[in-house]
Amino acid sequence: MKAVRTKAVVPAKITPIETAQGIFARDTNCCLGPKEIMAVYAGHNLELPADLPPIPWSPAELAAARARGEYLMLMPPGLTMQAICEKGNNLGPDGGKLLFDTDWYEKEEFFTKATTGDAWDWHLITRAVIPGSTGQNYVEQTARIRDYLTDVVHHDRDLPPVYQQAVAEFSEKEDTLTELVVSDWQEADRQLSTFALNRLFRPTPAQTLALWVAYLAVNRERLFESLYHWTPVLSSGGGLVDVGGFDRDGARVRDWSPRARRDGLGVVFSRRARVESV
Repeated sequence: MKAVRTKAVVPAKITPIETAQGIFARDTNCCLGPKEIMAVYAGHNLELPADLPPIPWSPAELAAARARGEYLMLMPPGLTMQAICEKGNNLGPDGGKLLFDTDWYEKEEFFTKATTGDAWDWHLITRAVIPGSTGQNYVEQTARIRDYLTDVVHHDRDLPPVYQQAVAEFSEKEDTLTELVVSDWQEADRQLSTFALNRLFRPTPAQTLALWVAYLAVNRERLFESLYHWTPVLSSGGGLVDVGGFDRDGARVRDWSPRARRDGLGVVFSRRARVESV
């Protein structure tokens, strides 16, 4: 069980968007702000609020995130996977497909109803899976999320209370979950999908597609062409949904029991401004 540090919390500073754009504007446009997002999703009847949420990370934190290979994006609310796909006739700005084949999940709620969120929000997201998260089962991946959060992102400062609680919740039940994955994988899936550590840091299928489509539109680069991200969302069959293989043939969507270990299946790590602003 991993102990939670108790050093003093260093309050985050709000960074103006112009400063954030300067920090991330190297090689590729890694700050996808309101201008870019409104252009990418112009057909979705989005309305920017009068007051956008602030960017609650200091310039130093943003620079460190950029150095780790993370990018900053303003996530639009209310978009489903289905809407993102259908508005563009399942074609990306590069002419390739967005989704490979929706046959098995075309009526699943994670595709038709679950959205990117209910409010505009800034996300800091890894461009690749976090180190050590491939070839791991779902419990082991969740432990990697904890370690990335505590040992990399917050290595020099204490965790905010909401993160401390999430780490403590998982660490307390990690051994029990490890056993449950073997004895009752569907119950393990159900419990793991509710854990704060997974809900806070694993983007949902809708968020994942929205991230990749926006990045493709702005940078003409498809992320996760040969990798998959394991989300915290259950399919109707009880498996945990993953998304990846986002090449020109379109992203593949699958679901797995938490026991699965796949070399190309890892975790995208995403932090949300509204969580860290509390």
